[in-house]
Amino acid sequence: MNEATRVLAPGGAVCLFVRDDEMGDNMGGKGSGNAPYSISEEEVHLHCFSKSYFRERLTQSFEEVEIVTDKGYLAVFGWSKK
Repeated sequence: MNEATRVLAPGGAVCLFVRDDEMGDNMGGKGSGNAPYSISEEEVHLHCFSKSYFRERLTQSFEEVEIVTDKGYLAVFGWSKK
């Protein structure tokens, strides 16, 4: 996140697509385990993030932040770099 915001010009935008940490505990998340996806041993993700993590981080650097959740994923957008 630091590097992405560092290299963006003023007015720039960032878009990320990541697994939703709050959707299930099969990846170490905090959810109920009813995640709409399954994960195999070959598909282990070392880092999962929550909406609150991105909201906190992006509001420090961007004037506008939008986070969309869908089927166990987060689409994270930050516009207009401060």
